[in-house]
Amino acid sequence: MKKRLAVVCADKEYEELFIRYIRKKWQDVFVVVDATHETDVVITDTGEMENAGVVYFLSASESDNRAEIYRYQSAEGMLKELLYKSREAILPQHKGREAKLVIFYTPGGNEAQTLVAKEYARHMGEKGKALYLYYGDFGTPEEMGTDLSVLCYRIHTEGVETITAETVMSAVRQEEGLSYLGYFHSPIHVTEMREEFTLLVQQLLNLGLFEKIILDLNQLPIHFQDLLEKTSELYCIAPTDEEVRTLYRKRLQVWQTFINSLDCQNADRMFKEREYHGSGTL
Repeated sequence: MKKRLAVVCADKEYEELFIRYIRKKWQDVFVVVDATHETDVVITDTGEMENAGVVYFLSASESDNRAEIYRYQSAEGMLKELLYKSREAILPQHKGREAKLVIFYTPGGNEAQTLVAKEYARHMGEKGKALYLYYGDFGTPEEMGTDLSVLCYRIHTEGVETITAETVMSAVRQEEGLSYLGYFHSPIHVTEMREEFTLLVQQLLNLGLFEKIILDLNQLPIHFQDLLEKTSELYCIAPTDEEVRTLYRKRLQVWQTFINSLDCQNADRMFKEREYHGSGTL
């Protein structure tokens, strides 16, 4: 459930710019409301607020005070500091609701798979809170950004229990209606952190922050069976090219034999094959 957030600043232009950023980048966590209405969280540089939930004051200096947010940093930095200092007070909760894991994996690979997986994640995001994860490729690291490399390295060095709800929500990125975690930023990490990636997915399921986690697999991580046991849907995207289809069918037969050989009771029910026809939908 989103938290109701109000921003009240003496500088109204500053206030408006901050609100625009929240509505664009943090819409999955907060809904911005007027300060005269009932709120869960208020960020302000003025006095006491009526009908306010938890109040955070903008400070001119960095502080460990949990009621203060350092104002002379980026809007993203302020919101991450807010998330860190608030802990469980404002994090979205889905207690009692078991997260569902949806996996996309096509034997031999299929360029259309990622297009379909992303569109599926966007569609699920409109119905509830969904997170998209891609495994098997790497991208360019963003400055000061937390991506899969950073999260998996933390698991490797400090343990999976250090991946907390606030760590995850601070790392989630938004793009064109899609909530996702940034790719690995090195091809070495993709191959060397296969086990850590599985542990990360399991931790995301345990935290209960998302209703669905969409896993787009270009290759299989270590302990794949552990993830399969928690999977509600498993999709293969069949190629439409007739020349490619024959080889795909051979690989698919091997893949289905492998799935059925695993100790996974719901394997038959969750396996689905789809074709991509250019619309991006299943």
